[in-house]
Amino acid sequence: MRDTTKRAKRTLEASVQWAHPTWNEQSQKVSGSPLVIHFSGAAAPVGLVGKPALAGTVTVSPEVPGVWKWNSSETLTFEPQGGWMSPRAYDFKLGADTFAPDCNISWRSRSWNDWRAPRLSASFGEKNFYVDPVTPSLQQTVATVTFSQPVSREEIVRRLTIVNMSGTPLFAPGGKPQVIADEKKPAALFPPLPAHQARRKGRPHPLSNRARYPHHIRRRSDE
Repeated sequence: MRDTTKRAKRTLEASVQWAHPTWNEQSQKVSGSPLVIHFSGAAAPVGLVGKPALAGTVTVSPEVPGVWKWNSSETLTFEPQGGWMSPRAYDFKLGADTFAPDCNISWRSRSWNDWRAPRLSASFGEKNFYVDPVTPSLQQTVATVTFSQPVSREEIVRRLTIVNMSGTPLFAPGGKPQVIADEKKPAALFPPLPAHQARRKGRPHPLSNRARYPHHIRRRSDE
């Protein structure tokens, strides 16, 4: 005889979503979670919403120190100690007896890169061109570059290359672009190019909207 006193378990699906953390100016730390697991229904144990998850709720391989927290009954976030996760593929395993007891959870069908942390990316924002009013042949360009995560200014200075689309040398021998960090937004940098001689009076150098940044530039952590 079928036991009708027990409720049938719900079948839920889990999926991984990557995000970009931000910088908290007040605490001087990376804020937010780079990794979120969404469930198709309420999966958190009673009383744990807004609190750390039970030990073993999710196992990450290779191991990354950090804290799993239930932001809602359907959302589990991971905050790694360093504020970010290395751009590589990870494996996730759900623990037993760590979710709501009335549900069974399985992973939603995924593509090959769903469990791969995104690489560091950079985008250009505002760009300004300056001509010295006294010496018009001296010109300067200032561009804002915003990264997907806080980065190390020293690494940017060491690896940054700015290319002139025309192929004409952009700087005087030994000249290098300067990099100024936005203290309130560590993911934003301003590389003003040192003043350079124009090819022809009144005609600025055509500059590429791309700068070369190796994807393995060291991120800035809260340590």
